[in-house]
Amino acid sequence: MDEKAAGATKIILVVDADNGRRDYTVKILKSAGYRVLTATSVEEAETLADTDQIIDLIVCSVVMGLAGNTGVHLAEHIEQSDRTNSTLLVSHYSPKLLTFIPGFDRQRHFLSNPFDSEELLSRVQNLLSRPRP
Repeated sequence: MDEKAAGATKIILVVDADNGRRDYTVKILKSAGYRVLTATSVEEAETLADTDQIIDLIVCSVVMGLAGNTGVHLAEHIEQSDRTNSTLLVSHYSPKLLTFIPGFDRQRHFLSNPFDSEELLSRVQNLLSRPRP
């Protein structure tokens, strides 16, 4: 089975308030054959994630805006359930700066932004290949 056929069975939720970053990420994932859902806020993502549909991976911006919940909040919410395999947090802020966000932990899966398509796809494939907890 080729990469696109294998990816077609996987559903990834991309959460980012920035249209440009979200569209860029979605384009990369769709070109690799993944099914992609999108949300512009943590609250919208939680609504999608709280359905019966299994989401194989969530790619989420750490900082969504000046107010409201963060990607860390979403990761904690989702990780308490069995509805996803993992969460990949993405940010252009350094991990050292992000430690000031409550709950941010270096043990979480993290990708610095900007990233290229190969880097994103490598991380996504690695996380999707892990057994479900």
